[in-house]
Amino acid sequence: NNTEGGISLTSEVKDQSQSKAWLVIAIGPEVVNGNKGDQVYLRWSDGIKIKVDKLEAAIVPEDAIKAIR
Repeated sequence: NNTEGGISLTSEVKDQSQSKAWLVIAIGPEVVNGNKGDQVYLRWSDGIKIKVDKLEAAIVPEDAIKAIR
């Protein structure tokens, strides 16, 4: 449930304009910055909504991440 070089995130993705941290649950093999378990702030316009184990999640490209907490 992940694209090459993409990052999967948990939490509901209803209001993409919210300024909250999202938990990284998986990363693609080409990701350079960030790790599974990081909390990130990102630009949602490039995200793709998905379902992972019945949870709403999103796949975003690495360059959509604006900060890692």
